[in-house]
Amino acid sequence: VGNIWGGETYTGPMGIGWSAITNTSSIEEDVYLCCLCGRCTEICPMKIDISAIVRYLRRNYVKNRSKNPAFYQQISAEGGI
Repeated sequence: VGNIWGGETYTGPMGIGWSAITNTSSIEEDVYLCCLCGRCTEICPMKIDISAIVRYLRRNYVKNRSKNPAFYQQISAEGGI
């Protein structure tokens, strides 16, 4: 996975949070690529709870899913939400 998903500057879950802040890319699909294992928090030298950021972004996306109903229908059909 590494540099394949995440933001332009940071990869993985850290990139998801960064992209949400900088609006550099759509995070609609990216927030569900993170498995929320917490490994990124363990290795972060600042101990930033990146999993909590991704959970927040997921909740926010679900609240605002009407902005992209086709994507919501797709992930619902696949059991993602």
